[in-house]
Amino acid sequence: MEKNDFDQRLKFILEALDRKKFEMTAEGAAYHWNYAAPLEDARLELQNQRTGKGWADGHRQFLQKLSAAGFTPKTIAIIGTGKDAALIPDAFVFPEVEKVLVFEIDEKKIAGANETLKTLNVDMDKIEFIQGNAATMLLRFTDSFDLLAHQLLLQHLSTRPAPPWLKGEAKNNFCTLSEMITAMSRSLKKGGVMAASDFMIGREWGFEPAYGSTPNNAIFDLIRQQEGLIARFKELGWINRGASTWNSLEEIIKAASNNCGNALKVVSDLNYTISSNAGDRDSQERLHLMVAYVMSAVLLGFDANLAATRKASAADPTNQMLKEVVGKLEKGAEFLWKTVPPHIQLLGKMEIYLKKISMYYLAFEKI
Repeated sequence: MEKNDFDQRLKFILEALDRKKFEMTAEGAAYHWNYAAPLEDARLELQNQRTGKGWADGHRQFLQKLSAAGFTPKTIAIIGTGKDAALIPDAFVFPEVEKVLVFEIDEKKIAGANETLKTLNVDMDKIEFIQGNAATMLLRFTDSFDLLAHQLLLQHLSTRPAPPWLKGEAKNNFCTLSEMITAMSRSLKKGGVMAASDFMIGREWGFEPAYGSTPNNAIFDLIRQQEGLIARFKELGWINRGASTWNSLEEIIKAASNNCGNALKVVSDLNYTISSNAGDRDSQERLHLMVAYVMSAVLLGFDANLAATRKASAADPTNQMLKEVVGKLEKGAEFLWKTVPPHIQLLGKMEIYLKKISMYYLAFEKI
C-alpha cells in the first residue's frame, strides 16, 4: 500500500470522528452499526479490493474450491450487496448458475449495485434484487436455493431480542442471529450449501512489536494499552448490542447448528482460511487501517445508539429501565471518546503489528 494512501485513510477516519458524523433514522436505527455511510463505504472499499491476498479474493477462492469439489449450484442467494456489489460476480464461478437472488434492505445499495454490475459485463438477466429484511424475505423461498452465501454477517447479528424502545420500521427490521440462521437454513434445498465467512475477534486480535523493531518498555506499554482497549471496545461494541466475538470455529459451527434445529452440518474438508502476514508491511498497513475503521465504527455506532436511547427516554420519561440504559451508555461513550481517537493515531505510527487476523470461510450442508 502506498504511504500516501495509508496516511490519507487514517486522516479521513480521524476527521470523521472529529465531526461525530453519523446518520439516524427518525425511529432510531434498527442496527446501530448502520451509520456514517462514507466511513463504512471506505472500509468496505479497502476490504473488497482485489489484491491477490485480500478478503474479497478469499471469497472467490472459497467458491472456486466448492466448484472444484464438484458442487454445481443453479440457484444462488446472496445476503447483502456489500460495497459496489463487489462479491456478487463471484457467483458466476459456477458455470451452471441460472439465477442469483440478492437480498438487500437498502434500496440505495440496490441501485448502486445495479449500476456497478452493468459495467462488469455480468449477465444481468440472471440477477434479481429482493429488497427487505433477508430474515423475513427468505421465508418466501423455502427449499429454493442450492447455495446461500454471506460474508461478515453472523457476528454482527444480535443474540438478544429487539430493544423495547425501537418503534416502527426499525423494530420490524430488527433481526436476531437465530431468526436469520433459521430463515437461511429453510431456504436451502436438501444438499444445498450455506457459505459463511467470518472473523474470530475474541482470540486473534492481539499485538506484538513491529517486525524488525527492537522491543523496549515503551513498545510493551503500547502493546498492553492496545490489547486493553481492544478488550474494552469489544465489550462496549459487539457485546453491548448482543453480537458475537467468536473465539473459535467451534463457536461459529455451534451457533449455526443450534439455531436451525440441526438442519445444517459443517463440511470440514471444504473449509478455507485466508490470513494476514505478520512480516508483510503492506498486509500490516491494511490490518492497521481495518482495525482503525472498526474502532471508529464502534465509537460512532455507540454514539448513535446513545442518541436513539436518549430520544426514547425523553419520549417516555417514567421508564426507569431506559434511564438506566442511558446512564450505562453515557459511561461507555465517555470512555470510547477519550481513548479511541488517540489509539487510532498510535496505530498510524506502525510501531506495533497485529499478530494475526484471519477470515474463515465455512461450508454448511442442508441435511
